[in-house]
Amino acid sequence: MAYAVFAGGILYTIRRYQINKINVRHQLELTSLETKALREVDQVRSRFFANISHEFRTPLTLILGPMETLVSAARDEKSREELGMVHRNARRLLTLVNQLLDLSRIEAHRMKLSAREMDLVELVRGIAASFESLAARRSIQLSVTWSDPIVGYFDGDVVEKILTNLLSNAFKFTRDGGQVSVTVGRQVSPAGGEEAAIEVGDTGIGIQSDELEKIFDRFYQVDGTQTREHEGTGIGLAVTKELVQLHKGHISVSSELERGSTFTIRLPLGKEHLSQEDITEAPTKPVGKEPKVASPETEAAGGATPEDDTVSESADQSPVVLVIEDNKDMRRYIRDRLEDSYAVLEAENGALGFEEATRSVPDLIVSDVMMPKLDGFELCRRLKEDMRTSHIPIILLTAKAGTDHRIEGLQIGADDYLVKPFHAEELATRITNLIEQRRRLRERFRNEIVLKPGDIAVTPVDEKFLNRVMEIVESHMADSGFGTEAMAKELFMSRMQMHRKLKALTGRGPHEFLRSMRLKRAEQLLRKHAGNISEIAYEVGFNNLSHFAKSFREEFGKTPSELLDSLPSPEP
Repeated sequence: MAYAVFAGGILYTIRRYQINKINVRHQLELTSLETKALREVDQVRSRFFANISHEFRTPLTLILGPMETLVSAARDEKSREELGMVHRNARRLLTLVNQLLDLSRIEAHRMKLSAREMDLVELVRGIAASFESLAARRSIQLSVTWSDPIVGYFDGDVVEKILTNLLSNAFKFTRDGGQVSVTVGRQVSPAGGEEAAIEVGDTGIGIQSDELEKIFDRFYQVDGTQTREHEGTGIGLAVTKELVQLHKGHISVSSELERGSTFTIRLPLGKEHLSQEDITEAPTKPVGKEPKVASPETEAAGGATPEDDTVSESADQSPVVLVIEDNKDMRRYIRDRLEDSYAVLEAENGALGFEEATRSVPDLIVSDVMMPKLDGFELCRRLKEDMRTSHIPIILLTAKAGTDHRIEGLQIGADDYLVKPFHAEELATRITNLIEQRRRLRERFRNEIVLKPGDIAVTPVDEKFLNRVMEIVESHMADSGFGTEAMAKELFMSRMQMHRKLKALTGRGPHEFLRSMRLKRAEQLLRKHAGNISEIAYEVGFNNLSHFAKSFREEFGKTPSELLDSLPSPEP
């Protein structure tokens, strides 16, 4: 009997175990299905945020572009104020959309680091320098403190977004006449390694202690007494925290009401914490150099090899950008943001900038307005009136946000105008757009340059230059010994200055330009039956008939004989 009871108990226990096992398996299956469903919902939500953000950016960009033109063209004060308000809020909305896009990219694990070795102190000083004009306008004391250089592997774009968000908040919640500070240093991490610490402090309104742990939550806003102008969206600090964590760092905050707040960012040094995909070694960019000088015999049209053009073109593969700024940190900041895509030259004031511009003839100039010796407005005027530099696009940077100053800059020939503080990505985009516009203009008129110089001239000075070049070539058309070196002397330019000027305006180097004019004249003479092929070849400076025929075919797709055969017979 006892045995039967014992056996029954064992069977009951086994049965209960089997039932529980089945229930657990069912629960696990349900949990797995729920997890999968939640994951899919999360992915759909992330895709939705990314797509809707992209959809918002297009109309906002189309609003901002024409709005900038309308603000610049407005004549009465009321219109300028109202259009300016629309423009500011459209930019504010674009910033919000970009933050949402960053959040969605981080959530979808599509935002990757692109870290390279750099000095964090120089990067931070440059970013802080872009806020100096804002500090001056509001009488806020901005200080940056550091000890030694801190070299490590950092993603400059990510660090810039982090610091820009924190500094924007610091200025937003600090009253006029207050203080904002940035401190950069080293310290030992809790794990015993070395890390960089960036502190952004202010003397603003502060944050209540019970709200400190919530301020990094998405869409959470501190309930203060600020006006609508100072209210946020609750996204900026959430994005900042995500970006810090993406950089394998940590962010914290301490605050006291009516005395201010301090945000501390800790980023590990070295590169052991980064994966190989997170690291991008900066490529070495070539800087423009003086073209190789060829002898008059080798560069003459009759037996020339366009060595002076090809050598210079290989040196010019990276567009050259000249940064003219009296603030060393700002120069370094701009250079660091551009040097991966451009060969960057620097000058510390307007006078030195003018000398460098006339010497190197860069593809684009970025210049501050307020500088010693020669301010940005006068510099821009001189560059646009000088034949060597009149074609160069110029972007002016200024602390003066007023429309009058913007109009003044545009009236003297500036191609674009950017108010500090600005985002480096916006500056890079404007540089890219200006250089691309000039490239498209050169491409469009490349085959018509000899016939229509006025169509591609950026300024009247450029048209005068092109007409002068054409006059010089016309006067030496039959001289087979006339080459680019002699042409540069008649233009009172160096070979390099002439090369970069012609290349920027026409897309052709000096030798190619000279040869093209001679061939176009030959084509005109052939169409008029002004002589036989040999006579016309010698008349336009070609001593070698086979070379003339080959060059003619390269230019027009047919030989001189084929062109004559296709023409109607001359009237008797």
